[in-house]
Amino acid sequence: MGSAYDCYTRVPYGSLIATVMCIVGVAVFCSQMYNGVSYTLQMFNEVFQLKLYWMDTLRTVFITAGVCMAVVAITLLIIGIGSTGVTRDQVFNGSQAKIGGRISIAICMAVTYILNLAWMGILAFLLLVTFVYILYSKVCDYAPIESPDIGRCIPFRHFGFLFPNTSYPNTLGYHDMNKFSKCGNDFIRLCESVKNTQGIYLAATISAGVVVLSLVHYLICLAANYVHVKESLKKKELEYFQSLQDGELEMLTKARFNA
Repeated sequence: MGSAYDCYTRVPYGSLIATVMCIVGVAVFCSQMYNGVSYTLQMFNEVFQLKLYWMDTLRTVFITAGVCMAVVAITLLIIGIGSTGVTRDQVFNGSQAKIGGRISIAICMAVTYILNLAWMGILAFLLLVTFVYILYSKVCDYAPIESPDIGRCIPFRHFGFLFPNTSYPNTLGYHDMNKFSKCGNDFIRLCESVKNTQGIYLAATISAGVVVLSLVHYLICLAANYVHVKESLKKKELEYFQSLQDGELEMLTKARFNA
């Protein structure tokens, strides 16, 4: 029972929960964003006739970011294991080791804080993207029929600088009033892409929120581990001074009895 209890006390449950949250959140985020970027590239290529080559590199960035975050999560878990229970006394045995442990934990806290800010920015951006996709999904549902020839349309007049010049016919013939609108087959492809992608970005947004929560959890655990290592150093110093005091008392007692 004693060995089992020692084993339980060595497990950093807080860091373990944060690691599971972080790895699962990053895995879902990277997979969903990879698919989301692919659908978005296809939509801009087929509907808007735009070649956004820089977005193609984002898929490689997401895979690299996922691997880096997994390495960070495992590193923070190892720091948590080394700072928990009996393992802390074995790893940070001497005063120099304890000082080094405090420095390493402080560095991990700084890195985790910066990563948390970055993921909060990603979360805010994804909230905006998801809102836009959900908004245009509703626009697709209630888009008016411009004419029997062109069918339903979504106007993009305010974003005309993004799209090439295209004209659509109506009862008055060809004109440029709707050159920034997507009608007919373009409207169908656009709405299909929006409806297929909004769920992907919603899942990516939720997973980014899980990563943010895991990083906050890491910060709490690292702060607690820093205090534990610091207090163990003070405890070691107190035990040393206590042993000196006990030795002096023993010497005085022996001297008194010998006299």
